[in-house]
Amino acid sequence: MGKIADKLTYLDDTKQAIKTEANRLLSAQGKTEIADSDAFRAYADKLAMVEAGGSSSQEPRKFLNFNRTDTEVEVNAAAASVSNKQQLSVEAMVWIDDVYSADGDYAEIFCSGLLSGAVVPSIQLRQNDTPDNFVFGYSPEPSLNFTTAFYSSDGSPVQSIKQRWVHIVGVLDDVAGFIRLYHAGQLVAESTSAGPTSTMDAAAIGSRNGIGDRYFSGHIARVSLWDAALSHAEIAALATSTPDTRDPRLMHYWELDTGTNTVPDLVGNANGTVNGGAEWITSGIPGYL
Repeated sequence: MGKIADKLTYLDDTKQAIKTEANRLLSAQGKTEIADSDAFRAYADKLAMVEAGGSSSQEPRKFLNFNRTDTEVEVNAAAASVSNKQQLSVEAMVWIDDVYSADGDYAEIFCSGLLSGAVVPSIQLRQNDTPDNFVFGYSPEPSLNFTTAFYSSDGSPVQSIKQRWVHIVGVLDDVAGFIRLYHAGQLVAESTSAGPTSTMDAAAIGSRNGIGDRYFSGHIARVSLWDAALSHAEIAALATSTPDTRDPRLMHYWELDTGTNTVPDLVGNANGTVNGGAEWITSGIPGYL
């Protein structure tokens, strides 16, 4: 089960087994069964409803639609946390509706830099132009050009990342001298680090901070920032579970599921503000863990 395709098949089989068992329990109590359109996260809610003998109180999960035009989540207070760092990890779960296919077009997942836009942003985790899937990169000083840190080299066509959830993590470890990109829990690219990050005053999810371009197309279910170079084992675990909010290394964590213009930071002090044409959806995206 070493290939990503094999792991995805195993995960689908596991979800189907859980769904079957949940429906058996629900049917025995005369309750509504799980539909094929239900998100995987809803299975647990409905199982909890069985155990409680009543209705689940949790609302359906919401997802913010990043429309590739003007939707972003401003999280400027997080910029200080990723400034002047020798070790840093940026983690996200994304659903891509459409990929950027022209040279020079990018879709930012998380981006931090300067509001002035006078220099290249210092941290970027993004879906890149063809033929590459994702990039994690940074500029070690404001005076230096952006250092192309990683390009995904897993060989999969860019179209393969559309219409499904993708887990992506960028890791900077200037102490050990590397930067790495992980895709679906697997290391897909590595390069040599070029120094610590620079000082920043702006940050955004779903666009290039404060500049008004590089908008994402699809949904970003969560973003987390870590004051650490996460290990391969830790990243593999995050590919199938949410971050532990008790971990002292976790600086910021946004789930982006409130359905409002405020996106709470569940561990830090960088609550996000939704800008642009915000549209929230509550169904139609299967398979989120």
